[in-house]
Amino acid sequence: MYPLQFANRARKIMQLARQEAHQHNHEYIGTEHILLGLIGEGSGVTPSMLNKLDHDFRKVRYELSKHVKSGPTLVAAGLLPKTSEAEKVLEYADEEARNSGHPCVEAEHILVGLLRQAEGIAGQALIRIGLNVEELRAEIEGILRQPYRIAEATSLMQK
Repeated sequence: MYPLQFANRARKIMQLARQEAHQHNHEYIGTEHILLGLIGEGSGVTPSMLNKLDHDFRKVRYELSKHVKSGPTLVAAGLLPKTSEAEKVLEYADEEARNSGHPCVEAEHILVGLLRQAEGIAGQALIRIGLNVEELRAEIEGILRQPYRIAEATSLMQK
């Protein structure tokens, strides 16, 4: 089974995750970088969704800052490998999209994937601020069923 295509926001999150890894002088993309990319993307529906759930990105950044320290040397620009936890997050995101009948992986699916991968730094940070998978999944299902999101996903698939 081939992975689903990533929506524009999901691709942007992964670009930002790579930038976060480079800024921290890390030679890999981990769950922490993906979560920082998700926060940095900011223009998608995910920030407003987290606000609806009464969670604050400052709390998330604070939790991440406890565990994410910059590496000692500069990392060469270019592609970076993903940790096994980050790969699992993307597998979970794909699974979430498929299970919900969505034609592509959205930013919200990545967020659920981060929470489901509880062993990762990002999953631990999200759990510490009180998020849970079922609450998040229910909120996401409502958001992704909105007509403009369905039209957006459909147009992506026609390209």
